[in-house]
Amino acid sequence: MVNTDRAPPQYFKDVIKDPSGNGFLALNEYISELEVARVSESPLTRWSSMTRHMLDYMRDVGDELLRIDQRLQNECTLLDTVVEKVGHLISLENPGVEGFEQTMENYIQKQFEKHPIEALYWDYIYTIQKYSGLRDILIPQRTAATTDPVCNICMTEVAIMAFAPCGHIFCTNCAKRTSICHVCRQGIVSRIRIYFG
Repeated sequence: MVNTDRAPPQYFKDVIKDPSGNGFLALNEYISELEVARVSESPLTRWSSMTRHMLDYMRDVGDELLRIDQRLQNECTLLDTVVEKVGHLISLENPGVEGFEQTMENYIQKQFEKHPIEALYWDYIYTIQKYSGLRDILIPQRTAATTDPVCNICMTEVAIMAFAPCGHIFCTNCAKRTSICHVCRQGIVSRIRIYFG
């Protein structure tokens, strides 16, 4: 039963909260390993080195997120086709064929086994958790060092491309690599070059 008393999540972060928090756990392990590997360095050197490694890791996680997102979209499209086919068969008059219903159930079961959308979905959620955690750590550091807005994806380039209709901004390279906004998940109709100053 769905609890309708609870308001829908207002922020994307609320959507990715998962009790197991596997993505956050993996991120914490990564940061702990970074700290241990650099324990002998001076605080400033350690901070600089860890920041650089986390930026690289964030770029890798962002690339992984794009790959999983594309796979998830493909799997959803395939399963939508299965649902459409099954819908057509169900809408037919009962064929009176023995074992028809069991064959349909077996077909549907095989399609879900062949297209593991649930596992892919959880990979997506855990990857978003890692990415979100890295953003929370790195954005305050990055914004303190520059006056221009920095891309939310790569955290290295200046954000100069706005997506329409949502208006979220990213760097040119990251803006080219997606058809869905990373912040609000809206489809991108166009990209607009913006200028500051």
